Amino acid sequence: ITSTLACSGNRRGAMNNEEQGTIRGAPWYVGAIGNARWTGVRLRDVLQSLGLDKEGKYVQFYGLDCETPK
Repeated sequence: ITSTLACSGNRRGAMNNEEQGTIRGAPWYVGAIGNARWTGVRLRDVLQSLGLDKEGKYVQFYGLDCETPK
């Protein structure tokens, strides 16, 4: 599966102005978008093998182009 993922805060930096004030969150401008090609096992199967609740709503990923949190 090939898909494009966009951060809901994309262009958030452009929303900061005197009229609206400062928008909370990271000040993304352009570029909070990525393309990915998913191969191999299904993410659902991996999460279930770890005993995670199948009713979960959020998963956070880190790409190879950024540092992971310590």
